[in-house]
Amino acid sequence: MKPADADYGVTIDFERGTSDPVRVFEAMVKALGGFRDIDRLVLGAADPDLTPIMVLEDVEAASITSWVKNKVSAIDDMALKEFDLKQQVGKYAVKAKYLILKYLDERLVKEEAARLETLRDDLYKLSTENPTERKLPLPSRILLEDLTKPLDKIQDAKRLLGPSDRMIFKDEGGTHELDKSVTKKPSSYVKEIEKDSVGEMEMILTIRKPDLLGKSQWEFRHGKDSLSANIEDDFWLETLHKGEVSIVSGSGISCTVAYKYEYDERGNLISKHHDIVKVHRVIAPPSETQSDMPV
Repeated sequence: MKPADADYGVTIDFERGTSDPVRVFEAMVKALGGFRDIDRLVLGAADPDLTPIMVLEDVEAASITSWVKNKVSAIDDMALKEFDLKQQVGKYAVKAKYLILKYLDERLVKEEAARLETLRDDLYKLSTENPTERKLPLPSRILLEDLTKPLDKIQDAKRLLGPSDRMIFKDEGGTHELDKSVTKKPSSYVKEIEKDSVGEMEMILTIRKPDLLGKSQWEFRHGKDSLSANIEDDFWLETLHKGEVSIVSGSGISCTVAYKYEYDERGNLISKHHDIVKVHRVIAPPSETQSDMPV
């Protein structure tokens, strides 16, 4: 029975007297390790200040069920009170797991590499639906090599199951039995991904060093990461130079960013380029009493 405070559970049903106990427990450890790493990856991408902590709530016998709760550290207490972020973090992480489990249970196809990219894009879209109305930074892009590591662990857990064993993911919304017959290794398909990735995304950036003369890139902060970019929005730059819009230390901008990432054959990021193609508004620094400053 699910404890009231648990976010999700992992159950392994096994046949008494026939299942190898070592393999059963190893499968549970690998599965929990994979789900823990998924939480760290997707929540860290949603905001670098989110640090999930896995806490064991209960263990049930008969079959083996591990009930787990996600706690969060290193978040501003005011944000927690204002947006009830603790509760939302658990719900978001569970939704991300269902997307991943669905992908892992799908039969291998010729376009497996493209389907892995689709999973990464779907996780990004899910993270942008955060109910805090983007008071947090917009999520960063998840590297495919990082994404496949916890997925491989879950697939390894499936391989350890015996013929009569079953692994089931549970949360308050229902259950999902993992298809142990599908054990594809996601990391095998990273090398098939095209080396260049190009697109646009909405971002909220904090200005660190503006270029008021138009001769070099602006420097920004996105969460804890640094980002350099040219501003290609000539209309906004003109209003800035005319003094019709002002920026001060710590100001932010809501903007559309065109990006180009280049990866090596293992999926490691080897180069990146950003251009701000549209500035939507300037955001006052936290110390300011005024609300967003329109442009």
